[in-house]
Amino acid sequence: MYIDPKVYKVAAPIDCDIPPDRLTRVPVPRSESDKPTLVTERILRLPMLLRHHEIRDLELEGPIPKSPGKVRELHQFALEYREKLPPFFRMTNPDTRWDAECSYVPSQRESISHMINYFFMALHRPYIFTREASQRQVYESSLDILDSQDRLFNLMRSSNTMFYIASTFPTFDAALVLAVVLVSNPERYQSDFARPYQSLANALERLRIIGSSMKLARNGASILETTLRRVVEAQERIGLRVDSIHTTTPFEASINRDFEAKGQGNQGEQERHDAHADSMPPPSSSDSSPWQFELDDLAMEWTAQYLELPDFSLSNLEIPMPLMDLFYDEQMTQYVDDNI
Repeated sequence: MYIDPKVYKVAAPIDCDIPPDRLTRVPVPRSESDKPTLVTERILRLPMLLRHHEIRDLELEGPIPKSPGKVRELHQFALEYREKLPPFFRMTNPDTRWDAECSYVPSQRESISHMINYFFMALHRPYIFTREASQRQVYESSLDILDSQDRLFNLMRSSNTMFYIASTFPTFDAALVLAVVLVSNPERYQSDFARPYQSLANALERLRIIGSSMKLARNGASILETTLRRVVEAQERIGLRVDSIHTTTPFEASINRDFEAKGQGNQGEQERHDAHADSMPPPSSSDSSPWQFELDDLAMEWTAQYLELPDFSLSNLEIPMPLMDLFYDEQMTQYVDDNI
């Protein structure tokens, strides 16, 4: 985001296999039907990476952009970029015929997936408290990142590739942003809460596993665990029994213990929460429809009004930047001393 392409210009190399005998053969660019090379993914990333600085410029404008059309244009760019990906890098129904021969393709596919979803998440993150459609986009992109990182983590474990730092940063970033969305609007995501709850539980478990050999991940797991309990409390406050949601990681047991420890004294309070949940209107149908920008800039419906919850005020919140919290935590100093 901090590299200005107007100052630093880089010409992409030709995507081709280098001939064994370079004195007698000329490199030929890879065709659409040829197998991907080691640099195919890197070259494909360049067009999107060169536009990240535009997102940075928009972030500096705050929660209501001066030029909403710019947000829409970048969003459309990312959509078109995703549609033009080669079949072997598609996120839905990818062409896997090269996966066995080119062992790097499965992990590169997840890397491309993270890059695109991070672009969407970073683009709309400044507006999660001022525009419902942007918040919904961040919610979906964060979930997609966590799903992708789960697949990537399993790939690394099965191949004994212990480059876990590549999974730590995206996991922590997406998980914390998703948690902020869930705490700020628990009602909006109550109907399908099992999905983000499972994703966050998986993310926490991944960071705990990586944390056994990487202090930065252990620090991230501690932050995420505290944040995830805030997510649970927000859902409990509006009447959802989170302890009834089944997850496939050990995190479920710790959540259940917390609920059991509250004892029967909270039974009356839970009944009041249940009554409140019954009186709530059903989720808006617009949340389940495909997300898109309004055609007219004047219809963007940006608002500076913030939601109000019983004990969670959004009025003074800044744009959530989880990696900042992770990097500048006091434990980072010890991590640097031990590992660099």
